Amino acid sequence: YVPMTWDKAAADQENDIEILLNKYKSTHLLAFNEPDDCNGQSGQYSNMCVVDTSLTYYKNLLKTGLRMASPACRQGAVFNWLVDFNEKAINQDIRIDVIAVHWYDWSSNPENSPNESPNAIFNRFTNYLENVYNIYGLPIWITEFNANIHRNEWVHRQFLQLAMPYLEELDYVERYSFFPPVNDVADLYNLNNELTQIGTYYNDFLSSKGLTQ
Repeated sequence: YVPMTWDKAAADQENDIEILLNKYKSTHLLAFNEPDDCNGQSGQYSNMCVVDTSLTYYKNLLKTGLRMASPACRQGAVFNWLVDFNEKAINQDIRIDVIAVHWYDWSSNPENSPNESPNAIFNRFTNYLENVYNIYGLPIWITEFNANIHRNEWVHRQFLQLAMPYLEELDYVERYSFFPPVNDVADLYNLNNELTQIGTYYNDFLSSKGLTQ
């Protein structure tokens, strides 16, 4: 279990530190959900999309002593917003232990490619992770990823069958979590709470590795 301080509200008071430290067996902490987005997610509140503002609240979270994951930004923001955040953190001796990322293949014009080749998506995914690691040199947590909301179920399933074995073997990826699109195309469970084809693959693969969902 890893708690997440979604926005400022869970990171700006001394009492927040006590709450986080009382989380059951927590050894890590995830910071802020897409603060780079000034028009949505945590970035729309309290000037969180301003790097210096987010960094101030992030610094407060270090009082927990927990292993810290960076703010989880939108896909492209790891190459600009988070670079600025990281550079300022280094200059101020503010610790970042893990880089958290979200990836949905948005750079590939997915709205116009619902039947995109899973191999092409997978190749972009692996290139992305390599580029992120080359910039930061830190372990990566992929806290949200899928083949994109505009892609069909077959594409998602085939992409996962390529991605998951790869991620299990990639030394610098510590954790990953498939995030089903919100359009019910690639859910892990159907309306009867039964595993779908994707859900069955995800469950069976993790079970084969001695892991749990």
